[in-house]
Amino acid sequence: MAEMRPILKDVYHVGLAAVMVLLILGLVTWSGLLPCRDIPGWCDVYYGIRGQPKTLIAYGDTGLGDPDALAQFLRDPRYTSATNISRQEIDFISAGNLKQFDLVIVTRAKQMSTDKLRAFMEYADAGGRLVWTGDAGTQITGDDQFLYADDVDVNAQHELISPWARKDVEEDIAVRFDQYISVDYLGNWCDLRECDISNQAGKLVPESGSDHRLIFGIAPNLRLYGDFALVNDIGIGSTRVMSVDTEAKVIDLENNDLGRIFPMIVTSGIGEKVVYYAVPPELLAMEPMLYQQFLVNLYNGMLR
Repeated sequence: MAEMRPILKDVYHVGLAAVMVLLILGLVTWSGLLPCRDIPGWCDVYYGIRGQPKTLIAYGDTGLGDPDALAQFLRDPRYTSATNISRQEIDFISAGNLKQFDLVIVTRAKQMSTDKLRAFMEYADAGGRLVWTGDAGTQITGDDQFLYADDVDVNAQHELISPWARKDVEEDIAVRFDQYISVDYLGNWCDLRECDISNQAGKLVPESGSDHRLIFGIAPNLRLYGDFALVNDIGIGSTRVMSVDTEAKVIDLENNDLGRIFPMIVTSGIGEKVVYYAVPPELLAMEPMLYQQFLVNLYNGMLR
């Protein structure tokens, strides 16, 4: 019996060390610092313990995107074979009911209250993975108010900072969702020129290397068709993954030169857990583009 005690003690220490390793691996995977795919077999272990990832598609009535097509693509066994895909209208979303999801994708949701923007920020701050697309949240509702430059600096002119910059009137605070997703909205491509899905808008150009998880396996210089959001990268802790080159200067309705190269995919936050797509990825997977690999990369890149 005395000889068994050192053996049992060793087994205990080995088991304790194994548990600690699993806890550390789980923490860094949850934080986004270590994708589970980087360790062979770890995704199966990680999600075997936590349960299969749950994804929410949040949507509204207007704006760029197609939530039905997005759900169909994600469930399609030819692409991601994703399970646990839910859809919910923006009006019924709160910070509390977002907590159950590992990934939230916001599409076709142009009009959105400041409270909803804050709910998505709280979700991501608590560890959730957030994908924001197109012109979502660029139009206020009800009594919401935009944030102007002179609200921040009394010496500044009365100029709109961004449609994603709001005032929370009840709590008297600024809500800088523009800084949160690291881009500033300028308008939609089709607001500035006549266009439809058959018209080429430009070419897609990788900016952070072809091995980035969101554009892995994507051919360079793919053609972009149809509508998308024109944005500026405001560069606050962000990485521009892909841009669109419109191949000609874009002039806005006030005759301002906006340039010709615009961000298409921008990541931000620790572990790149917040991602902005100027064109909703489901539209990239539809005709005439049929770039389904973007959706495969989105799902696997954010969760695996």
